[in-house]
Amino acid sequence: MEEDEAESSQFTAYVCPNPSSNSNLSSRKQRLVFLDVNRDDPYSVMDTCKVADLLICVMSCKRTNVSGVRQDPFAHSKAIDEVGYRALGLVRSQGMPSLVGVLQHVEAVGSSKQSYVKKLFQRIFISEFTDKYKFMSLNSVTDTQISNDSGALLRQIAVQFPAEVSWKENRSYMLGEVSHVREDEVHVKGYVR
Repeated sequence: MEEDEAESSQFTAYVCPNPSSNSNLSSRKQRLVFLDVNRDDPYSVMDTCKVADLLICVMSCKRTNVSGVRQDPFAHSKAIDEVGYRALGLVRSQGMPSLVGVLQHVEAVGSSKQSYVKKLFQRIFISEFTDKYKFMSLNSVTDTQISNDSGALLRQIAVQFPAEVSWKENRSYMLGEVSHVREDEVHVKGYVR
């Protein structure tokens, strides 16, 4: 039973209030399901993105070399690493779902450089994915900022319309969460679209 619980922890569901409501007590709530992808495994990346309506591209400022950013912004920002580029190539090859970009660990950069670094990462995001997708930053300095920024991110995710990927129109697909084989039966729990 512990193995089932460990496997099912990959799927995390959140209930988000209707974006047009003013309170969290709205009668119309939306269910958001987040999948954690092992980006080192190409099959995991492709299978998860097959069923995803939205991809969240998370970038971090932790490894940014602020002193070298002015000379070579793409090399010193370390916005997307080699594994990230490989995963993006796989997703692009089968069709890119809608996207939201998130920048985190901005507080790791000195306060005088934060504005420049945010603009740099946004420029990198736009150069990779065009400007039709939303790019946001999450600040984790205070609990209030965390709450406000994560609430804004959830609202953005809730209002984002799924991109039309041509092969998804005529084909169903499935992401299995847990499977059991017993005698002559196969039990699969997951998502079918």
